[in-house]
Amino acid sequence: MISKSLPSFDEAFAWDCFRGGDKKAFAEIYERFVKVLYNYAYKLTHDPQISQDAVQELFVEIWDTRERLSATTSIRFYLYRALRRKIHRSYQTEWRTDLNSLQDHEIPDTLLWPSIEEMTITEETFDANVKWLKSQLEQLSAREYEALQLRFYDGLEYDQIAEILQINDQSARNLITRAIQRLRRNLPDSLLHVLLYYVFQFSVK
Repeated sequence: MISKSLPSFDEAFAWDCFRGGDKKAFAEIYERFVKVLYNYAYKLTHDPQISQDAVQELFVEIWDTRERLSATTSIRFYLYRALRRKIHRSYQTEWRTDLNSLQDHEIPDTLLWPSIEEMTITEETFDANVKWLKSQLEQLSAREYEALQLRFYDGLEYDQIAEILQINDQSARNLITRAIQRLRRNLPDSLLHVLLYYVFQFSVK
């Protein structure tokens, strides 16, 4: 299959071109996703060399097996899932999990924005809350942190998070909800969600 130009980057089309052996499509996929994949791998392993090796090996493997890969409309989701499995399988990453106190509550599917009163928060107070939130994120289990990252940084849906973490949809929702509950400190839910979005998008490296 020969690729057309991909100015708007149709993921399904680009992936099909790549599976058909189109090197240009493969190069564009690599350029678009190599950095976010490295960041994801590093957040899982905390090891720059392992992260780099895992990502490079993943791209070699998908090129070598391209004709056997299934179709997808979300390349990021497909590669995240493959990378996580690869790291777990190849490097024996240990996931710290605590699934004994899952809650049945859910958070909204979309981010809630603060009320007018909440938006009057001063810059000093906002910075203090961000600093506090970062310290609390460090207290979460690796699995809770990863679930929040996939939700607030990568914008994945619950079913995609569930498949990446190899749990069911409800467990993914419960995992994120439990993490949210552990982060509450007399903050309105809407403001907490905004702070989480801010921390993951602009502060967490």
